[in-house]
Amino acid sequence: MINNIDEAIAHCHEKAGALSKKMNCTYYRQGSHKDDLKKIIEERNECLQLADWLEELKARREADRWIPVSERLPDKDEYYLVVVNSGQPLQLISFYEAKYKRFNVGIFDKVTHWRPIPEYKESEDG
Repeated sequence: MINNIDEAIAHCHEKAGALSKKMNCTYYRQGSHKDDLKKIIEERNECLQLADWLEELKARREADRWIPVSERLPDKDEYYLVVVNSGQPLQLISFYEAKYKRFNVGIFDKVTHWRPIPEYKESEDG
């Protein structure tokens, strides 16, 4: 059973690898088995495409994730979305100073989570 996205990606690559080995088998290269070889190639390509989509999904999920400051801090000076805890969680935009390892959140208590500000993209729907 596959339990997470990393296992699913690994499974796709393993299956594609096994199918690649099968493609190189002389049995499938004979004239009467060319249709079987086409099916194997299609299945291998589908596995590789699925692995690519899962990698993209994983990257998007990571980009959309709130990162606890206890896990890590940003690497560079930049504006970030942050969550501050001043009795009740509040989301703000704050500048992070990497040199001092701090967010500039003014009077608020402390930053508990952060994430990069997503880029604005026009929707395809209009």
